[in-house]
Amino acid sequence: MILFIKLLLVHMVGDFLLQPTSWVLAKEERKWKAYQLYVHIILHGVLAMVLVWDWNFWPWALLIVFSHGIIDITKLILQNDRTKRYYFFADQLAHFVSLYLIYFWYVGYTRIDISLFSEDRFLLLVLIVFLTFPSSV
Repeated sequence: MILFIKLLLVHMVGDFLLQPTSWVLAKEERKWKAYQLYVHIILHGVLAMVLVWDWNFWPWALLIVFSHGIIDITKLILQNDRTKRYYFFADQLAHFVSLYLIYFWYVGYTRIDISLFSEDRFLLLVLIVFLTFPSSV
């Protein structure tokens, strides 16, 4: 479970703390043509490698980069001013699911295990995330 929490922290730091408003605006204006999009998604892979601190994790970090890019590009193409809020939440849910699946495959589970979501530590993490700066953005 610690690995999954690390991956969630990577996502929060990369999507909220280290992404300036100017990058968000550039991505919304230029969509997949904005270089800021590619810096942003590569940053997620770098952060994953730093926080996991295991060189053998690099294929999974690459998968994080790829999945983050696909999710963000899809959101940028589909959203408009009226649907921006809905796509923001769909985007965050898609990132959460993709990170859980990467965690799931990395640890070698053979069946979906949702028991970690009922653990007190996970519920505390969710509470902290929803009451702190990153989610307020």
